Amino acid sequence: MEITNTQGAPNEAALSLKPIPLVKFTIQRPRMLLNTGFGEEIDDCYVYVWLIKGARKNILIDAGVDVNIMRSIGYTCEEVGSIEEGLKEEGLSPEDIDIIIITHLHQDHMAMCKDFPNARLIVQKKELDAALDLTAPPSVKKGYPQQVIRPLFEANRFEVIDGDKEIETGIQVMLTPGHTLGSQSAAVQAGEKKVIVTGFCCIDENFYPKDPNVEMIAGGIYVNIFDAWQSQKKIKEMADIVVACHDRKFLETKSIA
Repeated sequence: MEITNTQGAPNEAALSLKPIPLVKFTIQRPRMLLNTGFGEEIDDCYVYVWLIKGARKNILIDAGVDVNIMRSIGYTCEEVGSIEEGLKEEGLSPEDIDIIIITHLHQDHMAMCKDFPNARLIVQKKELDAALDLTAPPSVKKGYPQQVIRPLFEANRFEVIDGDKEIETGIQVMLTPGHTLGSQSAAVQAGEKKVIVTGFCCIDENFYPKDPNVEMIAGGIYVNIFDAWQSQKKIKEMADIVVACHDRKFLETKSIA
């Protein structure tokens, strides 16, 4: 398994991931790395969508967000790419996408679902229930964009699943709660190696701290810190390659294969 920075020859027999970077954003360090660097910021986090290559269907992990939406919810950010251009490099358009695995229903992971008119939107039951629950605490409700989620729900766009499930051969979703009630991560079997895209906000340092005496650092945005920690441990134990969904190292990466 290797992460390459140049476009390789297509191999239809094997699955791989193409990162499509969209937005660079700044976040307070303790919100990404719990109880670290108070008063500090991380200014090179990224929002991506992930195209699974080599599958029988055209599948994305997450649907991404527009830079203006990120700014509207308080982030300092800049656009670094577009879904349209990233798909065009593979001879695809948003209309060609068959399936989108929505890791969770926060804006940065799903605000652009409306741009994929033919895609099944796969979401966990616990996540959709939480997003639609208007009695939820304000701190939970504010993460869910009702103006995006409810029209999709009313149009019956969501394919709701409950727990772990194989979506296509070699592609599985796993319930990894904690960041939200129904966060799910996506595992892609690329040859003999398992690549897992995290369903919760994190960077590499969450899994591989600079201090060798520290096992991991929990994420700083959660609804249940105990579930979040167990989900993080589960992914680290299962994955041959952990794809921390907001890490900068995938910015120039053409293929994880």
